Amino acid sequence: MSGLKMMDFFRKIPADLTETTITGAALSVAACIFMGVLFIVELYAFLSTTVETGVMLDTNSDTLLRINFNVTMLDLQCDYAAVDVVDVLGTNSMNVTKNVEKWQLDEHGKRMIFQGRNREQKAISYEEHHPETVEEMMANGIHAVPLTEGGFEEYVQSHPYAFINFYAPWCIWCQRLEPTWEAMAEEVDASEDLEVDVAKVDCVANRNLCGAQRIQAFPTLRFFKDGKQYGLDYRQDRTGQAL
Repeated sequence: MSGLKMMDFFRKIPADLTETTITGAALSVAACIFMGVLFIVELYAFLSTTVETGVMLDTNSDTLLRINFNVTMLDLQCDYAAVDVVDVLGTNSMNVTKNVEKWQLDEHGKRMIFQGRNREQKAISYEEHHPETVEEMMANGIHAVPLTEGGFEEYVQSHPYAFINFYAPWCIWCQRLEPTWEAMAEEVDASEDLEVDVAKVDCVANRNLCGAQRIQAFPTLRFFKDGKQYGLDYRQDRTGQAL
């Protein structure tokens, strides 16, 4: 029988462990009071809010903060890479290029030592007030020939020298250049000494053409000679006299 009792999984608790005592009751009441007070204190601390204000003074006396970064973009020209700085106070500085060095990369992605260094971009000038609107200039015909994807190659092949404006109608800089470009085209057509043809391409309507020409910014002014691009894109002033 003693061996069978050892297999009992439902053993009874001895009677002396189930009897109540004054000491146990006092400890139980004290524990309940302690937990209640602790709960109230923690709940009050959770619901209450405090405001703290601190002032920290920057010991750095330099007016400029140096930030080192190295970003490589293989398909973006240096002129179109800009850096904007925004601080926690909301101050926004656009196109911070004065102390940023840009270097052109070769076809292997290595920096070209003697070319391409660009510290600060030159501000480009536009015609502030043009005497005529584009509609008035086009009254006697369109002088800057609009080109499409189907006729572009034929145009540059049949014209030994072509100066072409790749633009987007929504671009504000293209809108400012449009009357100047049309006036320049009219002046070139009237000249007997200049054997240059002036044209333009709407990159919104001819997206594939501009993609094939790798147009990365608007407006892009490009010179073609015998059907091929000649030299770098024009990036100087965009006034009538400069063009």
